[in-house]
Amino acid sequence: LYTEGYTHVLIQSSNIADGVEMAYIRHEAESYQGKFKQVRIGNTLLAEPADYQEAIRIVTSHYGQKKMANVLVAGGEDSENPSAFSMLDYMLGWQGYTDWLVVAEDGFPTVEQLQKQLKQRKLKKVHLIPFTFAAADEQHVGLLKQSLQKAGYKVTLGSQPLGKLDDIIDLFVNHALHARQYRTYSPLELKMQEALGR
Repeated sequence: LYTEGYTHVLIQSSNIADGVEMAYIRHEAESYQGKFKQVRIGNTLLAEPADYQEAIRIVTSHYGQKKMANVLVAGGEDSENPSAFSMLDYMLGWQGYTDWLVVAEDGFPTVEQLQKQLKQRKLKKVHLIPFTFAAADEQHVGLLKQSLQKAGYKVTLGSQPLGKLDDIIDLFVNHALHARQYRTYSPLELKMQEALGR
């Protein structure tokens, strides 16, 4: 882009949550700041409480089965942010989706936590739904399925990732449009504004 003469760059990742990959993207973008007039980065899918609410609305209206536990399976780099998927799990319950749960490939909620919740809610049938933008890690989902079956649960698998839903794509587009219009302040800039009482 630099060699072709572009002056403004807008980056929008397809990451679900802020984690290692987003930190790397920000680091790379920072290294090119001097070459462009403007480099901006859109937020991940789950950045603000409103994002969680909208993602929940979309996912629960498109996926899931009745009379069973619908489990959103977060995987890969995205699941390395333990707070993001804990928040998703909490907000599902807060919004009244008591038969919807979350499990993360790396992080929290863990498989052990999932099994504890299934037992507490007396749910014996489980529907695993990939909560990833691209195709789910089949090995991870397969191991999770085996683990749950071994524990006595009847398990079915959903196959479509979030990237197949136009409403989810729209959320990413909205984050990109917001980043194009408004820049993110650095921690130092925020601290300076606070000190100046603005």
